[in-house]
Amino acid sequence: MNIDEKIILVADDDLDDQEMLEEVFLGIEKGALVHTVSSAREALEYLRNCMPSTLPCLIILDYNMPDLTGAQLTEMIAQNKSYRHIPILVWSTSNSAVYKQECIERGAKHYFYKPHDYMEVVEMAKQMLSYCGENKGSLKSA
Repeated sequence: MNIDEKIILVADDDLDDQEMLEEVFLGIEKGALVHTVSSAREALEYLRNCMPSTLPCLIILDYNMPDLTGAQLTEMIAQNKSYRHIPILVWSTSNSAVYKQECIERGAKHYFYKPHDYMEVVEMAKQMLSYCGENKGSLKSA
């Protein structure tokens, strides 16, 4: 694995949203690896099965998933010292200020409202990718 390779975890129960975001990320970052899961449980399982060198540089969570909200999952991930350095972003079809505040308070770096226009998705994805490697200095000390 290339040390500069961007590994991104996307947890969203909407397969169309997963595919769209993966396609946009790969269009921006040709060498990126995008792993998609459909639930909070699958996201946690994916993280547990990662070697420290293969942990994602970015985690993107949908707010509304069937088992936990993005805010609840953010808190669970942020509390684990093995994952604490990974920026977590939440995106949602809801533009709720309450959801946004809840996610930020629980450890998310940013809350994104899912755009409806493809070019807006591209711009949002570029913003998301800017968080990749944000805390690189705290990586791989274990």
